[in-house]
Order: sequence, then C-alpha cells, then structure tokens
Amino acid sequence: FANAGLYLLDPTVYDFIPDGKPMDMTDLIDVLLAKKKRVVSFPICEYWMDIGQHEDYEKAKSDADAEGA
Repeated sequence: FANAGLYLLDPTVYDFIPDGKPMDMTDLIDVLLAKKKRVVSFPICEYWMDIGQHEDYEKAKSDADAEGA
C-alpha cells in the first residue's frame, strides 16, 4: 500500500525510534498504540499532492493556477 501524509510528532516520540535504524511511520504508530500513547489523525479531504519532485511541483502549480488559487 501507499502511505502519504503529514506527521506532527511530539519530541518524546523519538524515544521510541531505535538509534541508527530506519523506521516506517506505520510501524512507529503501531509501537505507540501498543504502549497506550495518544495517536490522533486528521483526514485531509481537500486537494493534496506530494511535491517532492520538480515535475509534481509544476503539476500542483498548474492545478492551482487552473483553480484560480
């Protein structure tokens, strides 16, 4: 599956990430839930696009121009 989104983390969450090892956000969330830590979500139903690549940024800019943003 694809996982896309924005994450806002309390600095104490970093205590649950192993030093020097990559960790997927979904795995981190599972750890936090298992430890009974508070995890909340806010769905974004409006237009959203990853602009991490130049071509994607240009597409988002074009979409915004077309919408009159």
